[in-house]
Amino acid sequence: MTNLPQKHLRLGTRCWGAAAIGLLLTACGGGGGSSAPTTPPAAPASLTAVTGNSQNTLTWPAASGASSYNLYWANVTGVTPATGTKLAGVKSPYTHAGLSNATTYYYVATAANSAGESPATAEANAMPWITAPTGIQATPGDKTITLSWSPVAGATSYSCYWSNDAAITLANSTEIEPVTSPYTQTGLTNGTTYYYLMTSHDAHGESLGSAVAHAVPAVVPAPAAPSGLLATPGDQEVTLTWDAVATATSYNVYRATSSGALGTKTKINAASITGLTYDDLAVTNATMYYYQVTAVNSGGESVGSTEASAPVINLTGSTWNISETVRTNSCGSDIGLTVPFTATITQAAGASAFSGTLSGGGSFTGTVSGRTVTITGSEPYTAKGHLGTLDFQSSGTWANTATAITLTGSANWQFIYAGTTYCVGTMSMDGSSN
Repeated sequence: MTNLPQKHLRLGTRCWGAAAIGLLLTACGGGGGSSAPTTPPAAPASLTAVTGNSQNTLTWPAASGASSYNLYWANVTGVTPATGTKLAGVKSPYTHAGLSNATTYYYVATAANSAGESPATAEANAMPWITAPTGIQATPGDKTITLSWSPVAGATSYSCYWSNDAAITLANSTEIEPVTSPYTQTGLTNGTTYYYLMTSHDAHGESLGSAVAHAVPAVVPAPAAPSGLLATPGDQEVTLTWDAVATATSYNVYRATSSGALGTKTKINAASITGLTYDDLAVTNATMYYYQVTAVNSGGESVGSTEASAPVINLTGSTWNISETVRTNSCGSDIGLTVPFTATITQAAGASAFSGTLSGGGSFTGTVSGRTVTITGSEPYTAKGHLGTLDFQSSGTWANTATAITLTGSANWQFIYAGTTYCVGTMSMDGSSN
């Protein structure tokens, strides 16, 4: 191998030499990235201003070479970057908010990059104004039509324009002003189509007309009764749910503490119910409640639904007379036939578990789930001359009685003497609230 001069060896590890600078930069990995712009971009080709309620929306097309955009505005025509208020670093579309209605705003836009700022666009202008109502709904009734709409920010009043002409305008219609949502127009002719426009007002004037709504008044039959009514007891409340009725616009809930027809119950909702559920919070402990629901529309109110009932399952502060009656036992006649006691209940709000004391000196714990109650207790008891405890576990179900909540079920028990099970058996359980 021929020995090369040292300077040639160095070329293998260092890149230099003016004659081959481009090749050497490539060999060394240099020359990457784009160069910074040397001239400002051209101005955006156009600027458009669209009015809104207390705002204007500005749009412009992208300008080649631009990295950002600026807007300049004023309340007099002839605005320039030198005379206008600058809104820097904005993007299209840009909403200029918080403006005064009935005031004209003038705008120009520029494009910018690291080399500078373009000339300004041609001037655009727009005057913010109160907007027309949206979401117009026209609901027919018997010789009536009820109009509703979404509120407009800043509106101080609304006008309703109506006509029997489908080509309704503000100029060829009759104005009713002021109106509030919902507004019901009465004295109409059933079977005739009525067309409506709505406008908003503020301190500066009246908006343009809304989208057209129309309806045909007619005799509307009352809806059918709701089906599927379910009453679910809770912690000092009853939750009611039911199925939707296609022609209903709202619902009413009726309640009583005894079973009976709709006329024996009291309507408990102060405002119309538009959903399919209602929480009855005006209930008391250990009470059975009976409910019916009706459907309502402009034609009237339905008959009552099928009745549903529910007990309130929070037992706090209630007392119960409970009797455990022996059915079978392994101790013969030495075990009495009944073990009556009074149970005083303690239950935390919102909890399913409860506890209590027995009139004979014992105690118990329990749980409530829906209409099922489980009680596990221990009562001092004497059998075959021995003092021990009668331990039992009872499971019962709330009964639907009109005068009180009663509990019926069964129990397994065992007599414990000196720590040993002495005899066992079964009982029936009956109880009622005081």
